[in-house]
Amino acid sequence: NRKYAEEQFLNGVWFGSPLAREMPPVWGKRVLEIGCGHGGICCYLATLGAKSVVGVDLRKDHIEFGRALAARLERDRGGAPLPIRFGLTDAHQLGFREGSFALVLADNVFEHFRDPARAMAELHRVLAPGGELVVPIFSSIKSKWGLHLKHGIKLPWANLVFSEETIVEALKAESKRRPELLEYYPGLKGD
Repeated sequence: NRKYAEEQFLNGVWFGSPLAREMPPVWGKRVLEIGCGHGGICCYLATLGAKSVVGVDLRKDHIEFGRALAARLERDRGGAPLPIRFGLTDAHQLGFREGSFALVLADNVFEHFRDPARAMAELHRVLAPGGELVVPIFSSIKSKWGLHLKHGIKLPWANLVFSEETIVEALKAESKRRPELLEYYPGLKGD
């Protein structure tokens, strides 16, 4: 959610989050984050001296929040622009030239890809020769709360037992009883 994006930014900047400690230097590099969500990590990387940071996601509301967060941070920095932009893009078919980025980050996103192998090939395609691809070793695909279910379904490893369609239907039904779930899973509002 949006609070999480702000926490990602603040934890990276002031508290040195685990991801921040593991990231290669970004100074002067063109950086791409796939599945950027609400933009907290992108904003953090933009403050580290990256030449440019591009955050892409499939959700328009995520992109809009990322842009708003970046604008707020720019105002807080006295109007100094951040080298950042956000766009709606599918990781399976990125609209960037081959070798466009020195660093590509795919944090906590592979569980959302319908074809992870195709997405990985596309990430490698846009990676510059000698560039770095960062996919943190934590994968929520096989985690206890895979598919980010910790807020909605209190059954560990449900994603390994039930189909994604069954889980979505269960969450939709539960959100009628617990409307706060729509904050964590806004996709339940539509089809």
